[in-house]
Amino acid sequence: MNAVLNDTASTTAAQEVEEAIGAADWLIFAMLDVDVTQAPSSDAVKQFLRLRSDRLLGKRIVVLALNAPYFLDSTEISKLTAYLGIYSKTQPFLEAAVRTIFRSTQAGGAPPVAVPGTRYNNLIERLEPDPAQTIELHLLNTDTGPTAAATTTTEASTADIQADLSIGDVIVVETGVVVDRNGNPVPDGTQVNFRLIYEGEELALPIDPMPTRNGRARVSITLERSGILRVSASSVEAGTSTLILVNTQGSIEIVMPTPTVAPTFAPTPEALAVSEEAATNPETGQVSGDGTVNPAPSSAVVRPNARVDLLTLSLAGITQLVMLGLLLVVLVRVMPRAMLVYRLLWALMVGWLAYILYGLGLVPGSTWLQMTLYPWGVIPVVFIGMLLPMVWLQLRAE
Repeated sequence: MNAVLNDTASTTAAQEVEEAIGAADWLIFAMLDVDVTQAPSSDAVKQFLRLRSDRLLGKRIVVLALNAPYFLDSTEISKLTAYLGIYSKTQPFLEAAVRTIFRSTQAGGAPPVAVPGTRYNNLIERLEPDPAQTIELHLLNTDTGPTAAATTTTEASTADIQADLSIGDVIVVETGVVVDRNGNPVPDGTQVNFRLIYEGEELALPIDPMPTRNGRARVSITLERSGILRVSASSVEAGTSTLILVNTQGSIEIVMPTPTVAPTFAPTPEALAVSEEAATNPETGQVSGDGTVNPAPSSAVVRPNARVDLLTLSLAGITQLVMLGLLLVVLVRVMPRAMLVYRLLWALMVGWLAYILYGLGLVPGSTWLQMTLYPWGVIPVVFIGMLLPMVWLQLRAE
């Protein structure tokens, strides 16, 4: 493959490879680590994705990372239909990968390392508590048992428990299993903040955060005064929990909040997971980046599917009009009209060319702009594209 990409292969061999690629609907690459000093051909997949992207339209491209899954950058991953972390080149692992591609099995998991260019690009963030979860709270030293708040419904619900409580008693509150963004229990030592506040008061009682163990955190609370004590919990961005109302007159009420439904968005090619839909439509899943395959979560907030659409086209047109107006105001008094029109036409053409290259992913940083600034990322691309010919023509004239 490297010989074909570098134009060092024989004409016959190069023609055969090109014909095979042209006739294929699927291109599946098995990739080990990239280390060109030890193995000069180890970057063949990266070179292929960089040099042949113009010939891959309509094809489904799958990369099997047989070792570490972090050797492709975000631009390269954006060209893939699926990116699977296999972690081994032995036969059982390869067979499992092929079964996953052809939908005979469902893979799952999350990468143990950060994988740039995917939703797993920050391992520390992935291990933080999932903001979409509701942290459940249980009373351990009453007759309620640990299941009093174990059921979540689509509407707010309450449970009233009678308990023999008085000032000076100690209650023990424990969270349910707090899960990370991968759906696993958070690492031991993750801090959970318990909020204790008596009704009618503005300030919460001071209490140190409690670390988790096996995903759960526990706190002992002394009832210091009469009234109703409200107990809730949060951890990092996971700010919703069940609410326990403890009345020193002898009643306890456990309130389940009304869960909010997170908006769903179309997933991106950079984060595509192989699922039943992905095998037939490569733009309906989400990349597990981890390498292993997960169905795209319906509540995942990701950038829009297309880099350019009607909205970005409108912004590009508005940017063009604003730039042309500014250039006209600045240069109309200092430049002959014929020269001004000539330069404005150049600026207009190069601005649209920059927009087209941005849509094809050929502008450096286009994927980053798409992921972080959509739809506004098109504005600096068009602005700089229009400015470049003006600067070049001015330098040429001088």
